[in-house]
Amino acid sequence: MAREILTFQLGNYSNYIGTHWWNIQESSFNYDPNAEPSEIDHSILYREGQTRQRQVTFTPRLLMVDLSGTLQHVPRTGDLYEQPIDPEQISSDPADITDIEWETGKVEVIKKETPAEKHPYQVDLQAGTSSNGEAAAEKDYNFSNTVANWIDYSYTRYHPRSINIIERYKHSNEESQLDTITNGMELWKDYDFQDELTDRVRQYIEECDGCQGFQTLFDCCDGFSGIAIKLLEHLQDEYGKASLVFPVFPPKAPSFKSADEPMSDSIRVINSALAFAQLSDHCSLFVPLSTMARCWRNTGEPRSLPNLVYDPVNYYQTSAILASFLETATLRYRLKGAVTVDAGGYISGMCSDLNAYGRKMAAAGLAFPFPLGNTQDLIDCLDQLDGKSLTVQLSPNVNVRNRAVVQSVSARGLPQNRLKRPPTAKSAQ
Repeated sequence: MAREILTFQLGNYSNYIGTHWWNIQESSFNYDPNAEPSEIDHSILYREGQTRQRQVTFTPRLLMVDLSGTLQHVPRTGDLYEQPIDPEQISSDPADITDIEWETGKVEVIKKETPAEKHPYQVDLQAGTSSNGEAAAEKDYNFSNTVANWIDYSYTRYHPRSINIIERYKHSNEESQLDTITNGMELWKDYDFQDELTDRVRQYIEECDGCQGFQTLFDCCDGFSGIAIKLLEHLQDEYGKASLVFPVFPPKAPSFKSADEPMSDSIRVINSALAFAQLSDHCSLFVPLSTMARCWRNTGEPRSLPNLVYDPVNYYQTSAILASFLETATLRYRLKGAVTVDAGGYISGMCSDLNAYGRKMAAAGLAFPFPLGNTQDLIDCLDQLDGKSLTVQLSPNVNVRNRAVVQSVSARGLPQNRLKRPPTAKSAQ
């Protein structure tokens, strides 16, 4: 039975996280007909289509929104269904345009801006292999220091309707132009923007045989929170399906245009507070995510993962951690075996289990990588914790420890023969 999900990514940092997430999905695809089938039902998050040349495509069922300038060298419609025109192959000499009978002296040539330089990873992806013959996946591109935006490390190819760019605002790493939640809500009132986005939602839903709901990532501390609230309100009114939401907070507190540091701090607080106040009315469950311990007026210390070293202010590295959480936490409703609501195979079942007491906000935790030794069994690993929490919190301003009333736990990569001690072991289990 079909259980499709439509995913939304609203904001620059959300797209950093989402890009990692889709890259993880792509890496798990197995094209060997003799290999063991995957336990994950990829058709839940992906859609099958065809190009004009009747080539079969498998692209994310996704709508992403970002500001002008983030795509750099990639066209808004992507390059999967139509190959972009190479600017180098277009003549700028009016005399060379022979198929149009215009007076060459009256032809005005308008040149576009110089296209952004492609990241070496994208160059190698387009060429098929790296310059020295290595497979692109095996070459060290030093992404942490060379990535200028999420498009630089994106392996996934998107459907033409997936990418939505807000031309009114320009992306900047120094300051955010789409600053307040009210500006985001005002942008939603723009008929062209709202109509285009909601029409693309409708097209995706009409393709589904049994859409089970929506999952949304959005930047919570800037104007994308306003777009998210209005979008969630639209989804609730028009479709009435389960909606799992992840408000995300970047590791560096953004500054806003024409605002000093204290004013920027206040804007972030107001954006977050107003978003949280309205989320419970328009979604089934929301789970704030950040690698920072505190994301209120000032950001706190970064979360310390015992078995992982990372740069706490690096967008590429921190977003990879959050994407790893999403990939594992959402397995519950993406597995092939769990096809009923009671078995947890639907996003609505997961949301209802976690808000059984009417509290629509949940906290996230992650053990990454899982601290299982080479010679240990799972029971030994848990025993050595001695009452300490297995996971590190990924929700800011939260420290649940072992006080969770209701929780949903997903673990992966644990061999079945190491879940408990063998029968020959003398110690008690």
